[in-house]
Amino acid sequence: MMIRLMSSYPKQLTIGENVWDVVFCRRIPDEPSNIVGLTDPSEFTIYIKMGQTPEDRFKTFAHEVCHAVCFEYGIKENHSIIYGLEEPILRFFIDNGLVL
Repeated sequence: MMIRLMSSYPKQLTIGENVWDVVFCRRIPDEPSNIVGLTDPSEFTIYIKMGQTPEDRFKTFAHEVCHAVCFEYGIKENHSIIYGLEEPILRFFIDNGLVL
């Protein structure tokens, strides 16, 4: 499936009670160069590494939003929970016309 964002990514998202910044960067601060996304709940910031394909960048964005959702709603994270949330998050963006 080819994913193309219909508009630019949001610079901020309201998730739960907080406003999260969405930051695109060449390298995620204080992380190894192979890390492509990071959710920092102490700063309410989602980092996405530039240089990914559009599809990978969008999947990374959705994955990091899942981490923020878990943090906001007190859901204990593990890989199965995060991966289980990704499909509904992706579907939400697609169903609301944000991506093709």
